[in-house]
Amino acid sequence: MVVSSDKAMAEYIDSERQSMKTNGMTIVADDIADASKPGSKQPKPNEWRFEYIALVGTTPMHWYTHAIWTKGRVYAATGGVPDEMWKAYSDKIKDCVNSLETTSPAPMSSSAPAATSH
Repeated sequence: MVVSSDKAMAEYIDSERQSMKTNGMTIVADDIADASKPGSKQPKPNEWRFEYIALVGTTPMHWYTHAIWTKGRVYAATGGVPDEMWKAYSDKIKDCVNSLETTSPAPMSSSAPAATSH
């Protein structure tokens, strides 16, 4: 997902946290460091990794998101499973979602986002 944002990353995060709360979603882990990088204790200032639980129909789903802010855009990758399956699949989901990288952003008129996932 790519979202245009004229807000700084901290403002974007605050806005998203409030929106999630308003919509009944629960953040269960916030500002997660990238565990795939040894010694990583904190996310970079332009990144946000978090887990949340949200109902899809009547099923509680556990989601993991990695968002990167760069030059007026937020690029985000998200993966999830039913909450009861989270322990079994969380490592695979996090590895996939954490593979999100950005390159130099394309002009806003471009239809191709400048994000890649491995």
